[in-house]
Amino acid sequence: MMTINGVEFEFDLLNARTAQAWEEAFAELEAVGRQPAAKSLAAEIRRQTGAARKLLDTVLGEGSCERAGLDPDDLSANLDAVEALIAEGKRQKEDAGKRWGRYAPDRIARLA
Repeated sequence: MMTINGVEFEFDLLNARTAQAWEEAFAELEAVGRQPAAKSLAAEIRRQTGAARKLLDTVLGEGSCERAGLDPDDLSANLDAVEALIAEGKRQKEDAGKRWGRYAPDRIARLA
């Protein structure tokens, strides 16, 4: 679970479908980043904002950007949402690592 602009979204990076969407969305974002910049600042802002919004909609579900009230022309607000998603993903991965660490072979042997 995570919140963007006061709107809660289901987000569980330990779910395989969510993880796959995460991986695909970030691969696509990287591909957009490798493309040449647009000729005007406004066009580049729209290109980057579009990529950020596509990532959010892919990972959190179609229409997530609209539900969160993200302006399609505001790069800063959309990047804030992407950064919040990354931070939550990192937190969930760290928590999973801690949980999985409880089942290290040496620890299991001590419990048995």
